[in-house]
Amino acid sequence: MWQKLSQILRRERVVWKTAAIVAAAMVLLNLTGCFQLLEWAALDSFFRWRPVESADDRIVIVGIHESDIDRLGQWPMSDLQLARLLEKIKAQQPSAIGLDIFRDLPVEPGHAQLLEIYRSTSNLVGIEKVSGQTVAPPHLLSQQGQVAMADLVVDADGKVRRGLVSLVDGEGRLRLSLGAMLALQSLEKRGIVLQEIDRRSPAQPVRLGRAVFRRFQSSDGSYIRTQATGYQILLNFRGFPCRDTGSPCPFRMVSMAEVLDDRLPPDLMRDRLVFVGTTAPSVGDVFPTPYTRNPSTRMTGVEIHAHLASQILSGALDGRSSIRTLPDPLEWLWIFGWSGCGAACGSRFLQRRRGTIVGLSIAMVGAISGSYLAFLGGWWLPGFLPFLAIGGSGVGSIAYVLFVNLQLSYRKLEEYAQTLELKVRERTRELQRSEAALQAANRELQRLVSIDSLTQIANRRRFDEYLDREWQRGVRERLRLSIMLCDVDYFKIYNDTYGHPAGDRCLQAVASAIARAVKRPADLAARYGGEEFAIVLPNTDFKGAVQVAQLIQQEVERLQIPHESSPVSPYVTLSLGIACQIPSAQNSPKALVVAADRALYRAKERGRNTYYLDEMSVL
Repeated sequence: MWQKLSQILRRERVVWKTAAIVAAAMVLLNLTGCFQLLEWAALDSFFRWRPVESADDRIVIVGIHESDIDRLGQWPMSDLQLARLLEKIKAQQPSAIGLDIFRDLPVEPGHAQLLEIYRSTSNLVGIEKVSGQTVAPPHLLSQQGQVAMADLVVDADGKVRRGLVSLVDGEGRLRLSLGAMLALQSLEKRGIVLQEIDRRSPAQPVRLGRAVFRRFQSSDGSYIRTQATGYQILLNFRGFPCRDTGSPCPFRMVSMAEVLDDRLPPDLMRDRLVFVGTTAPSVGDVFPTPYTRNPSTRMTGVEIHAHLASQILSGALDGRSSIRTLPDPLEWLWIFGWSGCGAACGSRFLQRRRGTIVGLSIAMVGAISGSYLAFLGGWWLPGFLPFLAIGGSGVGSIAYVLFVNLQLSYRKLEEYAQTLELKVRERTRELQRSEAALQAANRELQRLVSIDSLTQIANRRRFDEYLDREWQRGVRERLRLSIMLCDVDYFKIYNDTYGHPAGDRCLQAVASAIARAVKRPADLAARYGGEEFAIVLPNTDFKGAVQVAQLIQQEVERLQIPHESSPVSPYVTLSLGIACQIPSAQNSPKALVVAADRALYRAKERGRNTYYLDEMSVL
């Protein structure tokens, strides 16, 4: 085996040497910070491309809009007006109130009434500014221990991508941020408290309910030697900013006028976290975030605090993942892998010039797509660096191949001048060998293009081609077309429990079981990606698709692959989503895939180890 590996390395030395050189150059340049802004831009795009998440109904924002300030007739608002607002909110019995308004000095009239609200509202939290130019908190709230930080972490390009959870001030006291304090208070009422995992680790991981939070390090992700003061985490925003109370918003936002005029349901804020803050652009409490493309899409400070609180709550209660990063060596391996793809494409330039360009383009799209898919799974991988590595290694290997070929041609011309007849015979034999090798390579490439190397069933590319072809046939002949998306339940936990080699064997066994269940010659079973599989069932209605789904489940159940960490079964199981349509020229195969993916999501919602038929499929 080692001899064969040595032969492969010698034969492909151009590829791996070029890949290693370009990848090393990319990594070294990245360590200087020159790609940091580009990687941030890629991350921002991923946030904007990501599907909007459902609103977090555990949080309500009381926004003070421009219309509210016009109604008040002044800013800052008087203590009497603020006391009335807090009294109305308090009457709804929220879990906690976060007052994101600096109030270190009285604003008469009504200061006495405001102090009485402070004394009688034990779940009210005011704010102070700890870092930079400090701003004192309300004195009475400070005495009562009801103060949190309003400080935000701003990156070098002026955008907020990180959340500050806590900070040790100059006097050695631990300060919690507003969002963190309200979230932790709410969780504590549910009996959920922080648990240290490894105090000696620089990341200081802590367990909070179903979530594990790790402290942001100065070089996490694409950050290079960034200041990481305090306990910071990467913010996993839920969606776009709330521009006004009528726009889609990750939280329920109401105006101050609605609160004061009693235009809200009496239980809207009951047992919820309520954040009170300004949303009026004239006040200036707005910040660029990954969603910011122009000044109108900046996010208010009170929303950012709400996003941090929501991230902590949803992680602890729902298991929603935070944005995680890989260790540097794994990121370098990611870049090296894509650099190898570029070098491999470029090394075939002389044989397939057009194919080389197409291959490089596909690899670049694949690098961006891979990073985006990883982001959807909660991982931030470099997106721009692999793109550059593919281009650099592709150009480098093409230049090397052309240079070597030029030298070889010159040497051959000299040999031809000495003995033309001998060189003609040798050249003829070379062409015959080259043709045989090229044919073998083409056959192997054709196989590799259509077959998944791990499971030996069709790959994603073959699935897309076949689905498009059957869709067109269905349009012409008005035949039903069914597809099915299958996902191995809790496969990440399986990998964590048994290791990746066992995970590969599990995928191979599941693929074989699916292939046995999909029996008709016209049906196609493919690996869709990761632990997902896809099946195309031409000329099949939803009843037939359900029968195939049941047969697949039986075949997988018959394998009895142990999965002791699965919450649904001691053995490996599948969740399946089914969609069935009669193709039409007004629609596309993508819509059918989206329907199947939606059905798969419903199957997972129903507890996994089941199948779900998209509602539109039974019409």
